[in-house]
Amino acid sequence: MCDPDIVFLKQKFEIEINAKQQEIDILVETHKIQIRAKEDLEIINQKYVKDLKKSYILKINSLEENYQSLIDNKDKQIKVYEDEIEKWKTISSEVANKQIIIKANNINIDQSRTINNSGTVNTSGSGAMNLGDISGTVANTINQLPDSSNLKEPGIKELLAELQEAIKQESELDEKGKVKALKQLKTLAEASLNPTDEDAKEVAEDSTTIMSKVLSGLPPAAALVSISKNILPLIATYFGFDLPLWF
Repeated sequence: MCDPDIVFLKQKFEIEINAKQQEIDILVETHKIQIRAKEDLEIINQKYVKDLKKSYILKINSLEENYQSLIDNKDKQIKVYEDEIEKWKTISSEVANKQIIIKANNINIDQSRTINNSGTVNTSGSGAMNLGDISGTVANTINQLPDSSNLKEPGIKELLAELQEAIKQESELDEKGKVKALKQLKTLAEASLNPTDEDAKEVAEDSTTIMSKVLSGLPPAAALVSISKNILPLIATYFGFDLPLWF
């Protein structure tokens, strides 16, 4: 038989060992859970970093595309402006050439005339015209046009004469601008001598466009602007063309 004390101590030792084993098992399981949690957290962090990197790449690509699109649009605008400049250079050149043709065809216009009180123009000499010279030449050319057959409605002669007077009287237009506008009016008057001629029609359209550009620099309330908005469409109708959309 065993000593009772020994048996008691053995049982107590086994109980303590079992308790310690349980504590160890709990600690091991807790550690495993913590390890799994850290692994899950690492996976989550890696996915977050990956998604964040992908998001930044998409944003960078979008910014690059937008920037390139902006550059392309600017290049297109510059090309439009360059084309517009070339267009106006071509129009100016064509107007100058056609004005020479019109002048050559109008052989009945005497280039050596001066203005007298009856409205007849007799000018002498050549070169750059001042306001008085060009105004007299325009008046003489307009006087060669037939009077309106309808007493209630002005014809091309009356419209051009009214526009000439408005240009001369406009205080918002300096002398250089008046000379420029009257030169275009002179071209219109010369073209009106033969309005069915295609060259004359083109010259008239170009001159109207240039005159509209000159007038576009005036204040909207200027008397010449108001008169021109009434007269220029009628002149365009006389020749059979439409005014520019920006008029």
